[in-house]
Amino acid sequence: MLATMPTDLSLPAATIPPHHRTAPWLYAVGVAAPLAAVAVVTLLGADPKWTLRDPAGAGGLPPYAGFFSNLGVLAWWAAAVACVLAALVVRWGQNRRDSLADAAAAGGGLSAVLALDDLLLVHEALLPLYVGLDERWALAAYGTGALAYLWRFRAVHLRMETGLMAASIALLAASLVVDLMELDGAKALLLEDGAKFGGICAWALYHLRLAWTLLAGRA
Repeated sequence: MLATMPTDLSLPAATIPPHHRTAPWLYAVGVAAPLAAVAVVTLLGADPKWTLRDPAGAGGLPPYAGFFSNLGVLAWWAAAVACVLAALVVRWGQNRRDSLADAAAAGGGLSAVLALDDLLLVHEALLPLYVGLDERWALAAYGTGALAYLWRFRAVHLRMETGLMAASIALLAASLVVDLMELDGAKALLLEDGAKFGGICAWALYHLRLAWTLLAGRA
């Protein structure tokens, strides 16, 4: 005999999430701010061809131009978003603050800074061109921040995926050394940027694991 089909197919009231009104500032950040930024940059004289279009398309380059560089930026951002969001969920949603949440917040913030640097060529072009600051100063600042982060949360890092963090540090350090040596040629380029890409991926995997551990409450 076939089972009787229930006549009421609606979800129980308790499972329907309550309506939340979007805060006005979210509209400003998500809609008005990007449009205002485009308008300001255009009014300052920047050609929309270069500011709005994809660099490869605007420059007539092959579609794979900057492929691994773009993936590296995405990996930085993945680490940043995962860690910062996990820290916010734990601190605000669960009203819990511990060393793991603090490490996630710090690691996410540092990842965001490095993502912006990589995306906007801050230490390579913006600071030397517009501020007159040698890139070595920016690299020293990033290195100091990374060392401070590693030392401050060393207890957290030592009980996490230590191998991933060690691989990331080793690869990024190797890339930095090759960069400072100012070597030329395809082999030097492969060594510098290949090591950098591997280091970024290891960094991202480590911090994704950190965020997951924080949300799962396993540390």
